[in-house]
Amino acid sequence: MLRTSLQRAATTDRLVRYCENGALSINNNLSKRSVRPVAIGRKKYLFLGSDNGGKSAAILCSIMTSAKANQIEPFVYVRDLLVQLSSCLLPAIAALLPDSWLVAHPASLRCWSR
Repeated sequence: MLRTSLQRAATTDRLVRYCENGALSINNNLSKRSVRPVAIGRKKYLFLGSDNGGKSAAILCSIMTSAKANQIEPFVYVRDLLVQLSSCLLPAIAALLPDSWLVAHPASLRCWSR
């Protein structure tokens, strides 16, 4: 049974491509990890209480994901974002975007990833 499985796998293009290009990953753990929060959150999102709660959760998840994608420490970014937005004088929105914000706060660069 193992022999036939290996013979079948050897004939597929995917295995041949993997053997030809050493830069390809042997597993898809990265893609699974990026989808996991959405899959786990589905059950939790059912109990947000209201439509406005769902919208707020979606906005917060979007902000956190943008921070992580730009290698910014999410807690520091969201805290500063809330302080800036709650002040009387609103800054330019472009200055609060993650890439622009990181230029102004280089110490918040995340040196690890999850």
